[in-house]
Amino acid sequence: TAPTSDGGSTITGYTVTASPGGEACTTTSATSCTVTGLSNGTAYTFTVVATNSVGNSSSSSASSAVTPVSIQELASGVAVTGLSGAINSDQYYFIDVPANVESLTVTLDVGSGDPDIYVDTSFPPPFSSPLCSSTYSAGQDELCEISEPAEARYYIRLNAYSAFSGASLTATAVAPPGAPTISSITPGDGSLAVAFSAGSGGVPDSYTLTCVDQSASRVNLGYDS
Repeated sequence: TAPTSDGGSTITGYTVTASPGGEACTTTSATSCTVTGLSNGTAYTFTVVATNSVGNSSSSSASSAVTPVSIQELASGVAVTGLSGAINSDQYYFIDVPANVESLTVTLDVGSGDPDIYVDTSFPPPFSSPLCSSTYSAGQDELCEISEPAEARYYIRLNAYSAFSGASLTATAVAPPGAPTISSITPGDGSLAVAFSAGSGGVPDSYTLTCVDQSASRVNLGYDS
């Protein structure tokens, strides 16, 4: 937060410095900025200095220690394989779930050991009362299912209850298919050949073509994709 006094001259910027390492970021007006170049797994504290036309303030008190982590994005239905981890270690993933999704399913195929999964829209997913968790015994596959999830970013915490290896993680967001688009209609002898392309959204299992005659009666033609 900004200091209570600007020393009689408007504050023109702030500098945030990380320790260890001394990586820093600056801002001219906003009271936040992002420090880059940090090492995942290393705990850092931060101090802030305000600047005006006269000079720099003294440093703020150091913040509490915070540890940056790597968060890998998952594509729906695409497995991340060859996962392993030491006891009590965490690995983090996320998937962006669009609107109107019927379900979000997270599976962890376990090779050996005992990894668990925790899923939530907050980061990191808590051990206590996340949206979904799966904590089966060693060697058993893990499964989380969320019905009709809200549109949001969902974080997945892969926690090693004991050391594990050979695991495979998959997150799948199942959505209804979007409306197809008709691209052409070719008349034939007592028939019409209708060409169309799939819409966005989930992959359809089949399509139904509906023809309307001049008397408004309907004929349904089933077509499997």
